[in-house]
Amino acid sequence: MVSHSGGLPGFGSQMRWLPEHGVGIIAFGNRTYSGWTRPFDDALNALSRTGALHPRMALPSAALSSAREAVSRLIIRWDAALADSVAANNLFLDRSRERRRAEFEGFRARLGACRQAGDFDVVENSLRGEWVMPCERGALRVGITLAPTVPPRVQYLEARPVTLNGEPSRPSTCAL
Repeated sequence: MVSHSGGLPGFGSQMRWLPEHGVGIIAFGNRTYSGWTRPFDDALNALSRTGALHPRMALPSAALSSAREAVSRLIIRWDAALADSVAANNLFLDRSRERRRAEFEGFRARLGACRQAGDFDVVENSLRGEWVMPCERGALRVGITLAPTVPPRVQYLEARPVTLNGEPSRPSTCAL
């Protein structure tokens, strides 16, 4: 919850927001100390009791969906120009182009050919999501975070083998 209250002599206000639910309540009063705490608590409890408070479902931005498609293509078949076009300036500083290419090749050798993924199965926010890419002998769970730049580029990328039910296929994972 995010809140703020204040006022001047003869006026009072209070605001409360539940950003994860997309709900805000604002009250203004013509008294110095309006005493809004109980009415706010009652209003939020009523919303909760009636089932009116639903967590927001994060939706991927067009840039995140586009980056998912590009990263999936890189996993299927490395393309240096494509990698450079989607990478934020830190991505290859964290792990070199050559190392990332070699890791993708290792996944293909271990899991066989992978297919383009459908939709995200986890969207944390408009710039961060995860998906599973089915492969001939298993699957890869891939996650990306885009930098908040214009245009957004991939600043974080992780891929790890999983079984088709989404669990890690072995205890260790490989972060890219």
